[in-house]
Amino acid sequence: MFDQAARIIKSFNGASKLAKHLNLPAPTVYRWSYPRNRGGTGGLIPAFRIEEIMIIAKKLNIKLDWKL
Repeated sequence: MFDQAARIIKSFNGASKLAKHLNLPAPTVYRWSYPRNRGGTGGLIPAFRIEEIMIIAKKLNIKLDWKL
């Protein structure tokens, strides 16, 4: 896994759990950690998901590390 996506996924104890909170299929979240040449986002979470993740993390009392 790569930096940003790996840290955030780990904060939620795995891609499946984060996907469940976001109401997304698990492979979608796993793909964030894949390199671009494998169809992933190169370790970056899509910008339009960040606010939703922050809201969920706050509700669950999860501290997030967004640095790149």
